[in-house]
Amino acid sequence: MITAGSAFPTTSKSSTALKTVISHISLILFIVHCSICISPVVAQINKNFIGHLGRNQLQTEHQYYLFQTPLVQNDTLNYYKALYYLTYPNDSLFLTHVQTAGQLAFEDSCLLFTASINFLYNWKTKQENWFRLLQEKKDLPKSIQLLQQTFKAAQDPLNTKPLALPDNLRYDFSRYQKVCAKKPLLAAGLSALVPGLGQLYIGKKKSFVFTFFSQLIVAAQSYESVKHLGYKNAFSIINLGVWSVFYLSTIYGSYADTYKIRNELKQQYLKHASEYYPAAAPCTLY
Repeated sequence: MITAGSAFPTTSKSSTALKTVISHISLILFIVHCSICISPVVAQINKNFIGHLGRNQLQTEHQYYLFQTPLVQNDTLNYYKALYYLTYPNDSLFLTHVQTAGQLAFEDSCLLFTASINFLYNWKTKQENWFRLLQEKKDLPKSIQLLQQTFKAAQDPLNTKPLALPDNLRYDFSRYQKVCAKKPLLAAGLSALVPGLGQLYIGKKKSFVFTFFSQLIVAAQSYESVKHLGYKNAFSIINLGVWSVFYLSTIYGSYADTYKIRNELKQQYLKHASEYYPAAAPCTLY
């Protein structure tokens, strides 16, 4: 006899197996459908069908249709492949197909806008390649020109006026611009004169207070040790060694932190921009 407790796991396993079978059957039917609808040699691209696949996030079917079925090899196909790699992100392949598609891709303002947002913050490896490619194009939409300006500001903040950017981005950009004006060598030199002063120079007030008083305590302890025990005493040598390492690390820390804060504020600015623009001017690819 089958008890109620043993029936449920069997039912659950059967349900899972059934869903897997249905999924496989659906994919097989889709492939058969493509084979029937498409000529044995080549066929024109069904734009409405691609739109349906894109809007419903049917990646497997979308990929099969674009890359496995015998479609006419032309700019239009490369354009839709670029859209595919924008929907399912791959920066290198997207760039390849955009360039192959040529003018057709650059006439789609939504494609350009969405791609620029991705390259602005998420796709960093090919970031400069994309914005360099945009510079070669003329008569781009104003939204794309503004994104270009946003990226240029991140690359050359000292020659960019905050007023050239939207109000919502000016605060983050001004903070980034202010830190970029700070000189790493000067920060290191100030910390050499007064421990922690370089941290204050780059805007890290709490770090300055902690570093200054920590150095003061270690220096005072080293001084007392040398005064009462002599500089050849093991305890004095240890104290002086600790103070020296702490002192030198403070100098280097001020130098390195200047670059670190620059990068952090730059990424914060670009992240804010990548969130602001889509909200201000939403668009859909399909």
